[in-house]
Amino acid sequence: MICLESSGSCEEVRRKILGVSWNENAFFGTKMAEGSSVQGHGVKMLSLVEKLEDLKVGVDNDTYIDVILQSLPPSYGPFIINYNMNGLEKSIHELSNMLV
Repeated sequence: MICLESSGSCEEVRRKILGVSWNENAFFGTKMAEGSSVQGHGVKMLSLVEKLEDLKVGVDNDTYIDVILQSLPPSYGPFIINYNMNGLEKSIHELSNMLV
């Protein structure tokens, strides 16, 4: 079977080979519930990032960081403001460590 870049079936084959069942809302729609574990949320988000990277979707680090910050509840507002105002350039793993 030959897969063309624009073919949707190519992506399905790639997912089957990688053993990944993917729904884009799993990452972009994930929200941390107020009062829940930020550590657990960080682990979940890192796992979803790794799945995206396995699928080679081409999302850059800044986008990952933005989505993770947007997934935090309102009580993390001061942290998000501090992160953005200080122009912190961190990896996803460093951000996860900062949240804990």
